[in-house]
Amino acid sequence: MPYKCIVEDKQIDSNKCISYLTIENKNIVDNNLASQISNNVYGCDICQEVCPWNRKVKIKENFNWNIRDYFISPDFNELLDLIENDWEEIKINSPLKEQRNRGLLEIFCLPWLILKI
Repeated sequence: MPYKCIVEDKQIDSNKCISYLTIENKNIVDNNLASQISNNVYGCDICQEVCPWNRKVKIKENFNWNIRDYFISPDFNELLDLIENDWEEIKINSPLKEQRNRGLLEIFCLPWLILKI
């Protein structure tokens, strides 16, 4: 079970869920959970990847995931610059559109802070 957020009786403890911690949570993440976030800066798909039901789903071969290059293994300083200077463009047609850029800076900084500590 990824990060032990799936608990007994098929329930999810959202306080341990990476998507919750990186998107919805408004509190400071404790060190134990923060270290599990790893390089997930905005959400997580681990549950989708390990779910036995999803093994039956066929993925479209030519599906356009529309992943923007600047979000794939970004350099920390480049990412900060993008958020500060190109925020309006970044959030177009993106789940990030609901985030304010200051909150997003906090989310994006967390993995780098963990790695540096």
